[in-house]
Amino acid sequence: MSDTLNEAYERYVLKHTHVDENIETKFIVRNRTIVVPSALKTIGVLNDKKAETIEFEMPRYYDSEDLSTHVLHIDFVNAGNQTDSYLVPDEDIEVSENLINFKWVISDSVTRFKGVVKFQLKFETTTSDTIIYSWHSEIAQLNVLDGLKVN
Repeated sequence: MSDTLNEAYERYVLKHTHVDENIETKFIVRNRTIVVPSALKTIGVLNDKKAETIEFEMPRYYDSEDLSTHVLHIDFVNAGNQTDSYLVPDEDIEVSENLINFKWVISDSVTRFKGVVKFQLKFETTTSDTIIYSWHSEIAQLNVLDGLKVN
């Protein structure tokens, strides 16, 4: 039986790629602290766009409040000191009995500058002019590496 080139390549990659299953790949939120796995402290390279997705896991309830009933934003300050907010889409949020899992797709507004990006989670409910409920995590940090921008 002859293999296709793709099958041979896949076998080579599987044989020569070591995946350490002990490496944590989720950001875990404990109380208000975001635990950033050391292997994920660098989130991308200058001008990356949707090249990385961060997965989070956290308790659903905080002081008896069901956070899943509120809108989830990830507020950030990029390395150029520009602020922005990522609205986590409903399809990227999974709610179980006691946990909330969600994803942050890293945009080019995060990676616009090399250096440190600060971010925090925000669960909020508002009316047109009033904040009804607002919960914030502590601030966490990620790194964006230098890269080239060629037109």
